Amino acid sequence: MKLSDNELKVMEIIWDENYLDEDGEITAKKVSDILIEKYGWNKNSNYVYFRRLLEKGVISRRYPNYTIKSLIQKEDIVNKAIDKIIDNTFGGSILRFFNAFISDKKITPEDIEGMKEIINSFEITNKDKKRQR
Repeated sequence: MKLSDNELKVMEIIWDENYLDEDGEITAKKVSDILIEKYGWNKNSNYVYFRRLLEKGVISRRYPNYTIKSLIQKEDIVNKAIDKIIDNTFGGSILRFFNAFISDKKITPEDIEGMKEIINSFEITNKDKKRQR
């Protein structure tokens, strides 16, 4: 599922736990108010984005107060985007992706140690085994 940059901006607000009620919901009005304040968007445009996200099955809405709830986790979107980049740009090679990712970054010795810990603690899952084939 592909989300536009602006749809992702809307989702960032919906994913932000600081704005959500105890049921993990936020009113459309509150999201719209935040978008107006943060990006200068108008109310009509905001509700167009809500409709698009509903049509894509990314959010649900509940009446009477038009509360919105995310149906997907941020990590799901991020992981799908990374998988697509790895497949399309690096021929499915995680190693080539990793090399490109770190090659122009300022990596500290602490970062390297942290990466080593992650790699050393990594267990291959069935999903990862399939990816290696």
